Amino acid sequence: MTSIPRHELQALVKLVNTIQDAYNCDDSTRFTQIQRSIETTKNGPNTSPSAQKAARIGLANNRPMEMVHPEAYWNRGANTAHGFGVSGGPRFKDTPFYSLQTRIGDVRVCETMSQHRNMISIPVKVSDHPALSKILEDKKYRIMVFCADANNNEPQNITFPHQSEIKVNGNDVKANLRGLKNKPGSTRPVDVTDYLRLKNDNRNAVEFTYALTQKKYYLVLWMCKVTSPQELAEKVKSGNKIPKHAVIQEISKKAADIDIVTTSQVLSLKCPISYMRLATPCRSTSCTHIQCFDATSFLQLQEQGPQWLCPICNRSSPFDQLAVDEYVKEILANTDEDLEQVTIEPDGKWRVVSPQDDQLANGGKGAVHDDDDDDEFIISEHGDPDDDDNVA
Repeated sequence: MTSIPRHELQALVKLVNTIQDAYNCDDSTRFTQIQRSIETTKNGPNTSPSAQKAARIGLANNRPMEMVHPEAYWNRGANTAHGFGVSGGPRFKDTPFYSLQTRIGDVRVCETMSQHRNMISIPVKVSDHPALSKILEDKKYRIMVFCADANNNEPQNITFPHQSEIKVNGNDVKANLRGLKNKPGSTRPVDVTDYLRLKNDNRNAVEFTYALTQKKYYLVLWMCKVTSPQELAEKVKSGNKIPKHAVIQEISKKAADIDIVTTSQVLSLKCPISYMRLATPCRSTSCTHIQCFDATSFLQLQEQGPQWLCPICNRSSPFDQLAVDEYVKEILANTDEDLEQVTIEPDGKWRVVSPQDDQLANGGKGAVHDDDDDDEFIISEHGDPDDDDNVA
């Protein structure tokens, strides 16, 4: 086995680090300078064995990055057996807020860094990725940074290392990389579009720095086409419906249950999220209460931190299960804009709330509770938000 003198090994390590830095900055000029320097050394009289070896490995086929950047091998398809190849990447759970259009560059591996920091740079230039020209023409197209656990091949939530940050062209990107506290799945991809200089074919660098990780992550840029909460609310309006007769039938069914003492109930016409009057009364088809939330307010909340849980009963309420309640919609259409609540009779008929009903609503907390009971119909106007939803 051939040994390398200490000073030559140090020189080789220095060369490797120099090439790595040039790669991270996407500095082709620096690559050329390194190549010429090594070639000059290789052709000179005092060439050391280690320098010659570096020249052979690092500059073969004019591709110096391969000796220092294992991701290059990975991105050529070495790990396609794991479901990720040059044409693929980590699979993320579907969302109605954006659709993946074009991947920008290769998927990068964020190796485990249990004691140190590491930085990965992804170059972005329109001439390298012609699809980016769409961003200059249509603001619905955005560049987003995605990150995922490298040990999971299933469609997964976006997950960034706990200690990480993103810069674009040296500027800090202000974004929440952790999502809501103790709420897996609430992290969003980071939109870096406004930090990029795409006009005039400028060269950009998206830099991701992370530290103190115990596992590998995958990092990737995607050009996405986004859909706003308002646009999605319009889809809800034209989509699923909960018929008026079905709601009345459910109210009457509960009233006929001998195990439930049924009296008049007060239904709030205000959204429990925004505390504004309902515009598009909505709930999940799996919900058993008739209290509704506003479609746009709910979707805006999900855009900020996706959880897809009913704000009233906490049941799963994915986008494809949202439906307009036509019973509540009719009440809204036949009452004044400043009316905040109505009384619901056991037979499903409704009337404007009287002072006696207000007293009933304020003192009705002692009623027997049931998961499907009608006391879920009453939404406090001044209720406090769930403390668990504080952003970490």
